[in-house]
Amino acid sequence: MALWDFSDSAMTFDQPIYLFDGSYSIPIVPPFVAMPNVVGLDYENALAMLQTDGVIVPSSIGYFGTYPVTAIWQESNQAPGIVLAQQAAAGAAVLPNQSITLTISQFPVAVAFP
Repeated sequence: MALWDFSDSAMTFDQPIYLFDGSYSIPIVPPFVAMPNVVGLDYENALAMLQTDGVIVPSSIGYFGTYPVTAIWQESNQAPGIVLAQQAAAGAAVLPNQSITLTISQFPVAVAFP
């Protein structure tokens, strides 16, 4: 039977997690990356930064995979397409292709009447 040994509560990006089977511990280092701060960037540049920093890795999503970014469009006095908020927080340890949410200022909706 294998158990996760979380003996140290303060995790860092390079700290291994130990898989313990009763007789020995096997260090496993998860591929965590730091979530960058994308608030204030336009949506396209935010996605580019997430790819550059390893938060989004398109090549490992697969053909039928789910894109890990959820966009919530919100009315705002900011210019359209600007990231207003993010979840996971900036600096948080995330796994590549972990689900994250970006709140983005909504583009104006215009309706033309004849």
